[in-house]
Amino acid sequence: SKVYGIANFGTVTGFVYNKKVWADAGVTAWPKTPDEFLADLKAIKNKGAAIPYYTNYHDGWPLRQWTD
Repeated sequence: SKVYGIANFGTVTGFVYNKKVWADAGVTAWPKTPDEFLADLKAIKNKGAAIPYYTNYHDGWPLRQWTD
């Protein structure tokens, strides 16, 4: 006999970023350390064309991505 099921929940870890925003801020390589990541976010902020980092912190669960 065959059994079929429908997944009612799925999880994907990671984050989404806009490559053009990073490139426009002069960031050409993915950061390898937390300090490089913060420096890149500051470069984006200084460029002024985008918000450098946004999370739905109020939901609580998104911050888990940084601890996985």
